[in-house]
Amino acid sequence: MSVDSSPPLLDCRAIGVRYGGVVALEDVDFDLHAGEVHGLVGCNGAGKSTLMKVLAGAVPEYRGDIRLDGHPVRLSSPREALAQRIAMVYQELSGIGALSVAENLFLGRQPTKWGRIDWGRMYREASASLAELDIHIDVRKRLDTLPLVTRQMVEIARGLHSGARILILDEPTSALSLPEAMRLFELIAKLKGRGVAMVFISHFLE
Repeated sequence: MSVDSSPPLLDCRAIGVRYGGVVALEDVDFDLHAGEVHGLVGCNGAGKSTLMKVLAGAVPEYRGDIRLDGHPVRLSSPREALAQRIAMVYQELSGIGALSVAENLFLGRQPTKWGRIDWGRMYREASASLAELDIHIDVRKRLDTLPLVTRQMVEIARGLHSGARILILDEPTSALSLPEAMRLFELIAKLKGRGVAMVFISHFLE
């Protein structure tokens, strides 16, 4: 739990999830403050990802109460979660490898001019958005040509570009080398300094 005395950005109470007769979560309380990096650590099957999928709108059938900025919300779909500025970066990256970095960053929100995609503007804004996070890559490159850690950073940037103030990172270092993980941690520290709240899911206890 955070030692921050300010009201939490996110406040969850008595969250429960059942799949038939199987209890996945039972009466879980969880809160998150702006600028907090909250480690959610436990063995596989402990319910870490299930709880976070509730917050990401991917598990709409849940019990309990969720409040954002003190206001009750119902996260019934990923679209609703994004509308509430919550984004999740899954362990199985969801980016489209055959598209460019810029296209992935603007997926579903491409800028247009005279009814057509404004490619120049999209490339400029994609480069600027990534540069703010100290990510300097050719945004015209296909996503699947880039190292895994860079693809993860692009997905994080996509969440932020959609306006997310809460980022959920599902086992982000599981397939990374130590230098790659350290690079990811540097980005997380930068986002923390900007007031973004993050949940870091891991089963690596160390």
